[in-house]
Amino acid sequence: MNAVKREAALLAAAGEHAKNVEERPRGSNAGPRVEEYLRSTGLGKGFPWCAAFVTWCYRHVDGLPSGFAGSAAVRVWASWAERTNRDRKDPARGRLFYQLDPKTGLGHIGFVAGLLPGGFFRTIEGNTNEGGSREGYKVARRVRHRSKVRGFIEV
Repeated sequence: MNAVKREAALLAAAGEHAKNVEERPRGSNAGPRVEEYLRSTGLGKGFPWCAAFVTWCYRHVDGLPSGFAGSAAVRVWASWAERTNRDRKDPARGRLFYQLDPKTGLGHIGFVAGLLPGGFFRTIEGNTNEGGSREGYKVARRVRHRSKVRGFIEV
């Protein structure tokens, strides 16, 4: 994957944020656009969709690496990154950040949109809200700290 495709996927995410994409109704993991993200991974409405949003953004720009179809599961993205030496310790624009609970397998994933001082970084992510929930209801821009994530992926 090259930097051009990473930037294109990030811009696709920014475009979705500009459309004010939200679940309909809130808390349902459903709605026209959310269901489109989920369909990009073979799922229907009602599932957590942060990783499906990432997959949709990469598919939208024909940017998924050869041999990887994307996934609606954060743990699949994380294991793929480890297997292919794409896991990184530091944030950078265009990389993905992820959180993953090793006990439950539950996680959250989104795009790094920019760096800030003190270990903070800006994001664009799906299925979140202002409070940072992994079960939010919209595509949102947030600020996160590197100490609160498990790692970064360079697609």
